[in-house]
Amino acid sequence: MSGIVTNLLLGTLASIIAGVAMLILTNKDDIRYYLVARRRHRVLQDTWVHYRLTRSKGSAESLWVGSTVDLHLNRFGRLRGAVVPTIKSPSEAPTQSHASASEQVERATDREALRQPAPLETAIGSFNSNSDRMSKPASLESQGVELELSRYSVGGAIRNGVMRLRLENEWTQQEPITMTYPNLQSRQLLGVWLGQDMDQRWTTSPSILSRDVLTREDLDEIALRQRVLSRVTTRHFVRFFPGEVSARWWTEVGRRTVEYVDSEGRCPRCVIEGEAREDGTDKLVFGPYERLPLVGTYEVTWRLAVHCPDTVDKKAEVVRLDVYGRDRAMGEWRLKREQVTEEYRYYSVKFPYRNPRLALEYRVSLLKKGVVARLYDVTVERPGVNDD
Repeated sequence: MSGIVTNLLLGTLASIIAGVAMLILTNKDDIRYYLVARRRHRVLQDTWVHYRLTRSKGSAESLWVGSTVDLHLNRFGRLRGAVVPTIKSPSEAPTQSHASASEQVERATDREALRQPAPLETAIGSFNSNSDRMSKPASLESQGVELELSRYSVGGAIRNGVMRLRLENEWTQQEPITMTYPNLQSRQLLGVWLGQDMDQRWTTSPSILSRDVLTREDLDEIALRQRVLSRVTTRHFVRFFPGEVSARWWTEVGRRTVEYVDSEGRCPRCVIEGEAREDGTDKLVFGPYERLPLVGTYEVTWRLAVHCPDTVDKKAEVVRLDVYGRDRAMGEWRLKREQVTEEYRYYSVKFPYRNPRLALEYRVSLLKKGVVARLYDVTVERPGVNDD
């Protein structure tokens, strides 16, 4: 009998050891954080003011958008919280330990109210409306900061000294947003925001978490430090789809047409397609006449497919790609027939941007009669960290 009990206990102990070993193997990052860094980043569990750089809807002017972020950090380096479309200095908010009972009840009630999503019609209208229609404190207006348009739930983790957050919109349909912060030892955390902006374009921008309410001048100064963040490879990123969003793109010889990504016709998308009517500079696309948020060296990339008639010599120039501003080309690439293909390829041009008031065009011109081209997207980014 004692042998049976012993075997049972040994079997149970072996199962426990195997379970613990499996838990460690499948959660190595969590265990490592708990053993090494669980006390190091506890200060991040706080109420923050978040700022990101964007552009006014229907305008070329850049602006800062602000919100309040509540972050909660557990002992395994995992974060949760919420982004609320309001700005309140963390120093003005009572902490959980010092707030009175009535204040804690009031704050809990406010949080519950914010968790209730707005009606779908209201949320979509708010998301697509001009941000200046929203009510905001007068002090924000004087600081040159707009309010975020939606509420987000936050999840994420700290791994190897880098905080990565993922934001899910609670009020309307929107692709998840990511924020990355490589330096966590500062009163203002500077990182990168990546997501779909108010006009539904994919973009990146400087992202600042601050313990204080900041002015526009403060934010511009902090954003300039991003050049020394070696982990950051892109300081500005925006992708246009001229075939699908036509508000600020024009064409001389092109038209919007539907093509399919796969051979079975299951993934339609709109592109700009056009044919040159004669030798010269017929423009397939030009626009959007927008300014860039920061000075520096940028790169524009066109995703383009080109078909050339058999009569065109392989050394002949068939397409001109250029960046145009104030009646001059700031960057240009003349593609020869041997450089293009009927399959989509990426073609990039770098250019300097020194005047923040200069609105730019990104143009595709067809130079030979009979040349047919299709354009899917145009990407503008400011790559690298030491390119100025």
